[in-house]
Amino acid sequence: MTGAHAADPLRPGLYVSSGDGGRLKVQQRDGKTFFSIDAVGENCHICGLSGRLVGTVAETVDEEPSNEAMACRIRMTPSRDGRQIDVQPQTEEACRRYCGLRAGFDGVYRKPGALCTDRGQRNARDLFIRHYRAKNYARAVEVLRPLLEQCGDFLHWLDIDGIRNDLSLAYFHLGKAGQCIDTLRQTRASGFADEDALREALPTCDFDNYVQTARATWHNMRLCGAAPGAGR
Repeated sequence: MTGAHAADPLRPGLYVSSGDGGRLKVQQRDGKTFFSIDAVGENCHICGLSGRLVGTVAETVDEEPSNEAMACRIRMTPSRDGRQIDVQPQTEEACRRYCGLRAGFDGVYRKPGALCTDRGQRNARDLFIRHYRAKNYARAVEVLRPLLEQCGDFLHWLDIDGIRNDLSLAYFHLGKAGQCIDTLRQTRASGFADEDALREALPTCDFDNYVQTARATWHNMRLCGAAPGAGR
C-alpha cells in the first residue's frame, strides 16, 4: 500500500472499508491492543472475528488455544499518517472459518472524517428532515448533499440510494425536475423497470433489504417525469 510503514503503530479507533463493507475497531486496554472486524458481503453473508494485536500482526482468540493451526493470523499495515490500515489474512484457511461463503474482510480500512462517522451521518440526516419538514428545501439539499460528495466511499450502497431518494424529493419541491431525475438515475433501482426484474438481478437477501428503497425510487422517478428502467 502506498505510504505504508510496518513499524508505525496502529492507532485506536474505527476504520471502515470501501462501501461500508467492513468495520475494523482497534482498542487498547491494560497496555494491550485488541481488534474486532465485522464485514458484510453479498446476500447478507458476514464475517465476524476478534482477538489480539502485537505490532502489526493480529491473531484471533480460538476456542482451542492449543491448536495453533486453527488460529487466524492477519497482517495489518498502517499508512504513515495512521488514517488507513491494509488488512490481509496470512492463514487463509483458518481465517475463512470466520466468514460466510460470499463474505471476506481483506482490504483497506480508512478512518472516516467527522461528517462520515455514524454520528455525523445521523446528524446530517436528522437536520435534513427538520429542514424538509419546514419546507426549507434549498437548505435541506445543502445539508444532505455533502454526505454523497464527501462520504460516498464510507456509505453502504443501500444507504446511498436512500440518500439519493431524499435529495430527489427536495429537488422536486424546488422545481428542479432535471436534478431530481439525474440524482435518481444514479441509483441501482433506476436500471430496472419493476420488482421482478430487480429480483432476478439481486441475491435474495439483498433484494429483500433493497426493495422498499427501489419502490421509493420508482415513485420519485415518475413524480419527476422519468420512466423507471431507463438506466443510469
